Amino acid sequence: MANSARGQAQKIALAERQQTALSLRKSGASYRAIAAHIAAQTDATGALLHSKYSEGLAYRDIATCLKALVSQTSLDTEEYRSLELERLDTAQLAIASKVQSGDLGSIDRWLRISERRSALLGLNEPVRLKIEQGLEAELTNFLNSLESVLPTEIYRQVLTAIAAVENRAGAAANN
Repeated sequence: MANSARGQAQKIALAERQQTALSLRKSGASYRAIAAHIAAQTDATGALLHSKYSEGLAYRDIATCLKALVSQTSLDTEEYRSLELERLDTAQLAIASKVQSGDLGSIDRWLRISERRSALLGLNEPVRLKIEQGLEAELTNFLNSLESVLPTEIYRQVLTAIAAVENRAGAAANN
C-alpha cells in the first residue's frame, strides 16, 4: 500500500513538474532557464526537488505535455466529427423520400450534405497531403533528436534556416 501511495505521489510530482516546464516555455523561457528554475525548486523542508534537472529533461517534459495535448485535441476532433456525421445522417434521412421522388430542392440539399460529409471525412483531400503529413512527422522527429545532440546555438541556426526555406516556399506558392 505504501508503494502504491509513493508511486501515485511520484506521478503527481512528475505531472506538476511537466506542467511547470510547459508553463515556463509558453511564457518564453528557454530550455536552459526552465532547467535552472526547476532545478532550484525546493520542498517544504528546503530540500531540492530536482537538483539534476537538465535542458534535455525540460525538453522531454514539454514534449510529453504537448503530445498529450495533441492526443486530446485529436480525440476531441474525432468526437466532434462523429457528432457532425450523425447530424448529416439525420438531415439526409429527413429528405430521402423527397430526393427519391425527384424534388430538385431536396436533391440540391442532399448534394450539399454530401459535400459537407466529404469535407469532414477528407475525401476531397489529395493523397499527396497524407504523404506530406507523414514526412512532416518524420522531419519533426528528426529535428527533435538533433536538439539533444547539437549545441543550442547550432540547433537554433538549423531551425532558422528551415524557417527561411519554408518562407521562400510559401512566397513562391502564393505567386
